[in-house]
Amino acid sequence: MNLIEKIRQADIDWVALTVLSIICGMILGLIWLVVFVL
Repeated sequence: MNLIEKIRQADIDWVALTVLSIICGMILGLIWLVVFVL
């Protein structure tokens, strides 16, 4: 059970990190768009 729980926790962490990375990328992209437009 410990291994399964660790794997599930790792999956959750990986998904959370991926989502955060995508959100950060979108924010940086918007900032670059604003900088280039202005």
